[in-house]
Amino acid sequence: MCLTEVTLTTRDRKQEGFGWKVFEVVNKKFKGEYYGGIRKEGVWLKSKDDGSEDYPLGFHLYQTRREARHWLSYCNRHRDGKYIVRKAKFRGILAEGRDNCRRVIVVKEMLILPQQTGG
Repeated sequence: MCLTEVTLTTRDRKQEGFGWKVFEVVNKKFKGEYYGGIRKEGVWLKSKDDGSEDYPLGFHLYQTRREARHWLSYCNRHRDGKYIVRKAKFRGILAEGRDNCRRVIVVKEMLILPQQTGG
């Protein structure tokens, strides 16, 4: 996913919070949607900040589960493969913006949280 509108760029590496990420599931493992690679659950992952003309590169997280599920629905209808939404903890906001009218944050680090069962 890419931001279609950038509303903020920052290097606030101290900020922490939670967001929602869409992954492709391949052989019961999480695959990065655009840059490939297997993403491990329960381990802090650091993005490669190679820079960008519009905003710094990092992990893109939707700010709400509902917004992530909107993208999930699109992926499952229009792409091959199986996609899921998982909650992730983040550190270091690099940018904020929108992707297809959905609020997205770009972060330096993320931790994919274990799936919760029940309720």
